[in-house]
Amino acid sequence: KPGMSCLDVGCGSGILALAAAKLGATAVGVDIEEQAVLAAKENAIRNGLVIAFADTDIADISESYDIVVANLYAEVLVALSQDILSSVHGKLALAGILTTKVDMVLEAYSSLRLIRRKEEGDWTSLWFEK
Repeated sequence: KPGMSCLDVGCGSGILALAAAKLGATAVGVDIEEQAVLAAKENAIRNGLVIAFADTDIADISESYDIVVANLYAEVLVALSQDILSSVHGKLALAGILTTKVDMVLEAYSSLRLIRRKEEGDWTSLWFEK
């Protein structure tokens, strides 16, 4: 929604932050890969959007966001769970999870309320609310 804040963790090309910004959210994207951050910045410029992208480690984020999105492998989502959880004060959307590994992600984020689970082929996405 317009005016909401959004954090895209492991932003890659920035597509999730770009979509949030197009919908009126104030978006921020972080990735530890410098090339990903450069690509995301270029995509924002190409789309006429102002988004803060940085090669910041999620552990160094001190703010919390209305919505946090992350399209990462299950093992990475689990490894980053404590830092991701501390950045959420609203909703959390996780994707890129192999259905065979979804239980490990559900356990890592069990402090949040699961509000949606969607399976498509071998992949699962999860939506949580604080």
